[in-house]
Parts: sequence; C-alpha cells; structure tokens
Amino acid sequence: MDHGAPITTVTGTTSDDSTGRTTVALLTQRARRQPMFVSEIPWEVPLNDDRPHMPMRYVPTYGTPKWESWEPTDRTSEMRRYCAELFTGFIWLENTIIHFLVRQAFREPPGSEAHTFLLVEATEECQHSLIFGDYVQACGVTPRGPVRWTKGLALLMRLTATDLEAMIASLIAELLTDPMNRQMAGDDTIHPTLQAIARMHVADEARHIAFAKGQIRAAKPSALRRLRASVRAPLAALTITRVLAGRTPPRDTGSAYRNRTRHDLRSLQTFLDQSGFGGWISGCLWTIVINHVAPSAS
Repeated sequence: MDHGAPITTVTGTTSDDSTGRTTVALLTQRARRQPMFVSEIPWEVPLNDDRPHMPMRYVPTYGTPKWESWEPTDRTSEMRRYCAELFTGFIWLENTIIHFLVRQAFREPPGSEAHTFLLVEATEECQHSLIFGDYVQACGVTPRGPVRWTKGLALLMRLTATDLEAMIASLIAELLTDPMNRQMAGDDTIHPTLQAIARMHVADEARHIAFAKGQIRAAKPSALRRLRASVRAPLAALTITRVLAGRTPPRDTGSAYRNRTRHDLRSLQTFLDQSGFGGWISGCLWTIVINHVAPSAS
C-alpha cells in the first residue's frame, strides 16, 4: 500500500468469517452496529476504593524487590499511578493514530468503504481518548506523560511516515495493549469502571486490528518502501513500548513484565516477517529494541 493507494479488501480472522477474509464494508457495518459504551461506564463508583484498576502482573514493577516490600495499600496506589500514566500514554498514542487515519481518509474517495471505515475508526479513537482523559481527571493522580525523546520520535514519524508505516505503528500499539484489555474485560475483580472501559476498547480494537493486518498483508509497496517500512517498524515499537511502560525505566521492570514484552514484540516481528516486512537489517533492529526495552535478567 503506497501513499494514496485505494483500500479494497482486508484479511482478518473474525468470529463469523471462517474464511478469514472480510471486506471493509463488513467491518464498517459491524462498527455501526456496535453500541456506544460511553453511557455504560459507571463513573459514579468511587475510584479510590481497594479494588485493583488492572491485573497486577501488568504493572511494570510487579515482582521486583520494591513491589514485594510494599504493603497492599502501597501496591494499590502504584497500580492507580501506573494506570493514570498508561492512560495518558494511550491518549498520546490514540491522538497520533487519529492523525494518520484522518490523513489517509483525505486521500480516499468520499463515501467509499475505505473512507467510511477510516472515519468510523477515527471517531472511536476520539471516544477512547475522551474516556481515558475522564479517568485521569477522576483518579486523583497527576501523570507526567511520555518522556521527551519518545515525543520527538513520534513527531518525526508524523512528519515523514507513509500510510503503510503508520498502519504498522498503529497495529503495534493495538496488539501490545489488547491482551491486557481482554483480561481486564473478563475479570470481575477489576474495578467496574476500568472493566467497562476495557470492554469498550476490546470491542473496537478487534475491528481495528483486523483492518490493519489486512492492509499490511495486502500492501504492494516498492522494494525501497518495503525496506524503509521494515526498518522503521522496530523503531516505532521502541517508542510505543517506552510509552506503555509509564516512565518506568527498563532496568526497573519485573521479570513478568519483561517476559511478556519480549513475547509480544517477537510475535509482532514474526507477523511482519510473514507479511514481507522482514530482513536482516530489521531483524537486527528488532533484537536491539527487544534487549533494550525488556533486558534479560543479569
């Protein structure tokens, strides 16, 4: 998919499509049938009770000596602090994705299937950002947001990324956060407000992931554009994983967080390799990035 290439068919596995192939029109219909979850989020439930805001094992410091030394109330506070930082990072990533979606929609024929789906997805990402912002305002924690160098890399990508590179970066962000959201959505021990937010996110991101995977598989860029996309993918992963760590340096993360991050990044690398965006240069970069953001225990 070069800049401005029309979107036709995407490939993705869905619950009611045994062939694994689905049209953009079908994804759009599903999006329009999806009920709006905003009114179903129970904001009236206090956020400062003892219920966890996320599964403990997804907190970067989980399992570290510092974590083990904390009292249960300290761990709850750390979860709340990290959740606020994470949601701030989500907003930042969603806003970047919205930028790319609207830019790509601008080049599609008005009213076409692709144009409609891109705008529907952008609308859903806007809704997510508003809800994440509501949580940050209500939780009583003041997050600092992503570190400066990650903002610089993201700005560079906004200015220079092709639609294909933007789609790959969007998929990286969605696949790295989807497992946590799915676990939160099905875990009744999680605070009900956070569980409702996760359910909304899972329902929307399933379509976004199917769309992005299909576009990447169907892409037919020039050899130079393919090489460039394969090299920039691990750099996008570096930026996104550092944002999702919520300002916790890689050396301070626990083994559970590191192992999960390594597994998720290797899975992403495998998907891109199988989709034609591999090679020895990108392979070396993926190894460097993974060893940086999820270093092996010394």
